[in-house]
Amino acid sequence: SFGIPSQTIHCILRNYKRCIRLFSTKIYVSFNNYEPMLFKALRRFFPFAIAITLLSIMVYTVAQQGYRMAANDPQEMLTSQAVARISGGEKSDTVVGAATINIAQDASVFMVVYDSTGKVVAGNTIVIDGEAVTIPTGAITYALKNGVDRITWQPKAGVREATIIKKVDASTVVAAGRSLIEPERRIGKIGTGVAFGWVIAMLATFLAVAVGESRGKK
Repeated sequence: SFGIPSQTIHCILRNYKRCIRLFSTKIYVSFNNYEPMLFKALRRFFPFAIAITLLSIMVYTVAQQGYRMAANDPQEMLTSQAVARISGGEKSDTVVGAATINIAQDASVFMVVYDSTGKVVAGNTIVIDGEAVTIPTGAITYALKNGVDRITWQPKAGVREATIIKKVDASTVVAAGRSLIEPERRIGKIGTGVAFGWVIAMLATFLAVAVGESRGKK
């Protein structure tokens, strides 16, 4: 009988319908006993869930903005120096480099001096797949009007550059940019960590609330 009591076997063979009703009743009663506790636990857990979610969003947003703003730091310094030197009388081509930079593959900082029409006056030749590209003329116009423009320039899918354009004079701006690949990779890692922490915090909090509710019922 594989260790099964003979009474159980007799019940199964002779009275299986009655046994099914009995077991169903026990399960239903057990569920009814725990159902109020479950809903109470969920109600108590809900405010914690909101707080944990908002805190996780805040942590991610602060970290994301911090990394994104830090990605502008070299360009801020280089453009300020270039504006000061060109305004001081130095020629543009002696202030900025002239190398060709493939921004789809090279994470180096580029610097270019543009006139008000978007024509390159001096600086690096920016290329993607062998073709020269320039920053949007709208950004140049905005910088000429407002003194500076800070943009995320995406000349091609998957190519994103943290770019700063600063006014030199009424018809000239200097632009500098660099790849966002590394900052965005770090932001992605932070997002994964925050999401993992959110899941752990939600599970741990719900278990703590459920255990507390269970003990309170006893």
